[in-house]
Amino acid sequence: MRAPRSLATQAVISPLVLGTLLATRGERRLVRATPATAVLLDSRGVASYLPFAWPGAALGAGAILGADWTGVTGSVARVGIPPRELRAVRIPAARRAVPVPAELRDLPAAVEVAPSAIVEAPHTAMDSVIAVTLAPEDGATIAYVLATEASDGGGGIIALDLATRAVLWHRADACGLGVPVAIAVAHETVMCATRRASPTGSAPQAVVRATTRSGLPSWEWTGEHADVLQAAGSVVVASGADRAVVLDAATGLPRGSFASDDGGPPRVIAVAARHSVTYVIAAERGQLVARVATVAMTPVWSLAVGGVVQTLAPSDHGMLVALEDGDAFRVEVDTARVTPIAGLDLEWGTTGELIAGTTLGGPIPGAPLPPPAAPRLPRGPRALVKMARRAPPPPTDVAAVWTPRPLPTPLGQAWHLALYEPSGEFRVRNEYPIFPPISPSRLRASGTAPLVVVSGPEQREALVIDPRTGDPLRRATLSVDATPAITGGLLIHDRPVAFAVYARPLRVALF
Repeated sequence: MRAPRSLATQAVISPLVLGTLLATRGERRLVRATPATAVLLDSRGVASYLPFAWPGAALGAGAILGADWTGVTGSVARVGIPPRELRAVRIPAARRAVPVPAELRDLPAAVEVAPSAIVEAPHTAMDSVIAVTLAPEDGATIAYVLATEASDGGGGIIALDLATRAVLWHRADACGLGVPVAIAVAHETVMCATRRASPTGSAPQAVVRATTRSGLPSWEWTGEHADVLQAAGSVVVASGADRAVVLDAATGLPRGSFASDDGGPPRVIAVAARHSVTYVIAAERGQLVARVATVAMTPVWSLAVGGVVQTLAPSDHGMLVALEDGDAFRVEVDTARVTPIAGLDLEWGTTGELIAGTTLGGPIPGAPLPPPAAPRLPRGPRALVKMARRAPPPPTDVAAVWTPRPLPTPLGQAWHLALYEPSGEFRVRNEYPIFPPISPSRLRASGTAPLVVVSGPEQREALVIDPRTGDPLRRATLSVDATPAITGGLLIHDRPVAFAVYARPLRVALF
């Protein structure tokens, strides 16, 4: 609200709903608008609306200093103040998703995983399992497991063939010194990222070490940050803090680097398109820019974004773009064709070739209440005759009124799942009576490979879903030593199979 100090005229109320005050300078105020944007206010109203994800700020005359102290090390960046906005600023409001009414599916009874359906790698993963990735070029039946052998040691990679239930190889030194944080697989190499403090203690040091698909050492890269790895085609993207580096998957040589323009995580992904072309797509200053990785990172197309890009995710031969206002679009990287996805404020993600939108659904009905007990009548013929004489005659002008049966108390809200084709066409929508926390797995082969969802307070209930119809196929109870949320679906001899990863020692349960 804006009002003159004399209070002589009526105050002007702004429709903007803003958040935390970040910085002040004179009459100007820098205020958080959304997690990735901020608004600069002065005596005339909104002066600027700019991307700003840094948690702290200092406001200057012509620039803003953004500071981040939440990561491994602190960072400071300087951004210029954009010119005054000449149009009304619209900020997306944080609102609940809009689920379309869907059928609440009955779940099958939960069963224990049979001991005969477990692939075991003795004397490996004796501490924990960090991450798992699948190799789509091998029919997604080859799994690479990033595991640690001791609580103070490094990480190794174990390659498993889930189709033949065999251990292909185990390289204990597949990761560099430090804490293993991520794993990724490209055409010819498997890469592990570790993070450790530098010898001087001034900055972190990241190591990405590569292993060939046959288990032999390949190359090693050292940089400042690498918390996330994402590989496709001939490149791997190593992201950390507000930086991203594109590395050649065969040699480890840097091909390019990106810096976030708002202080948040960089939105950069690699997508393997048709005809063996690998694209690197980044969200830069209100645009999506696609570059060919093997041709000196040459830009080939760009798209203006009417909003704030929240996440990018690979989707078959394209990518899924989720905006901060809840909208989602699929972009074909070969042609830059944009397809909107029909959904409002869902939590967007990709699984195999499908696009998934999830949110809370309708109520889960509780157990039905028992029927009321029947009235007990006196026994014997004399008692019945006595009751008939005392009973008043029924009224003739009053309709009979039935007392409604009380509804059972709902147990909670169901989980809503909507699946879309790569073309953006809607496929199926269902709701399932499972309880939070809910972790849908992104590890899934394409085609008819099942979707796996882990739920429950202890993350031990695994639900297997048919991706074609949304039917719940089966439900399994995971062991207490299963690594939480590391599950997936694949096809073994054209049969849909789900898996879950266990540690101490490494075991993969098939169900």
